[in-house]
Amino acid sequence: MSDPRSAASPEPRPAGSPVDAGGDDRRDDPWGDTGDADAATDRRRSRRGVMWGVLAAVLVLLAGLTVGGVVLWNATGPGHDRVSQPQAPNQAGGILLGNGPVEVDVYLDYLCESCAVFYVSHSDRIARELEAGTVSVRFHPLGWLDERSSGGRYSTRAAAAAVCAADQDEFIGYSRVLFESRPASGSTGHDDATLVRMGDQVHLGARFADCVDSGTYLDWVELATVSARNQGVASVPYVTIDGEVVQDAMLEFGSALDEALR
Repeated sequence: MSDPRSAASPEPRPAGSPVDAGGDDRRDDPWGDTGDADAATDRRRSRRGVMWGVLAAVLVLLAGLTVGGVVLWNATGPGHDRVSQPQAPNQAGGILLGNGPVEVDVYLDYLCESCAVFYVSHSDRIARELEAGTVSVRFHPLGWLDERSSGGRYSTRAAAAAVCAADQDEFIGYSRVLFESRPASGSTGHDDATLVRMGDQVHLGARFADCVDSGTYLDWVELATVSARNQGVASVPYVTIDGEVVQDAMLEFGSALDEALR
């Protein structure tokens, strides 16, 4: 499995502590008999301090939720005015194929060796089940391992090219081509011209080339990657069947899918 990789705010302290309004405080008060008033004032200050602390914590929480909501919407919401959306998106930032009753989610990165093993081993089975109408599959191509491509951002570029292929119903075939030609980790990866030429193997033409050359889905992949992390995806390949994580997807996917289809 490939893994790329906040402290709680301190508890609010009261602004002051209530003062004992008893005898000594009153007798020693150089301003006269004001102990009760001072105690009430300090209690009000204490309450205000706690209230302001709680309010600050709530505002921090709301700010975090707002940022998360924006990230999730940008990655998955339809019709965002700055991010091109694939023709077959789904609400979790994936590429939805099929409409069968068993729901499969596959998160992958095209530089990930384990992802390549998983995909080459199981993509034929997935294609057969899609053809039979038994499953719906949401693929989530991610830019998870960009830092391993020597500044070439290969993971994001390859994922964006795969989304371009999905627009022409060739996601599964083109993804297999990408994995079978996976570059070495630490290299810059294939350039865009090579990604376009690789599309020839699944009969992708000028429209695909334009999509890749213009970087149509680069932003979409970046946002989908952030969304996946926000949803708790910590490594790839990450596979779920009907919401249940397949713990060792490379070895157990087939049997887990058999069980779900019974």
